[in-house]
Amino acid sequence: MRELEETLTKYGDEFRQILNTDWGYVYERSSNDGCISYEVFKRLENKKYNCVSFPSDKAFGRWAWAYRTPERAVKKLYDIKPIENGKN
Repeated sequence: MRELEETLTKYGDEFRQILNTDWGYVYERSSNDGCISYEVFKRLENKKYNCVSFPSDKAFGRWAWAYRTPERAVKKLYDIKPIENGKN
C-alpha cells in the first residue's frame, strides 16, 4: 500500500504532514499568499490503486475537514477515532 507523502504540493499549495495515526492525518497547508490552515482527514485506502487517498474538494464535510489552528485539527482527528468495537 502506497502511503501519503510527508510533504507535497497540490492545488498550488504546500502540504506538510504534522500528525498521522492508524485512522487519519493532519496536514498543515501553506498557500502562496501566506495563509496557513490545517486539514484533517480519515485514512481511506484505495484498493484499486493500492494507495491511501488524499481528499479532493468533495471530501470536505464528509471525511475531511479544515481548521485555522493545529489544536482544533488535532482535536478533530481524535474525535473521529474509531471506537474499539464499533465504527465512526
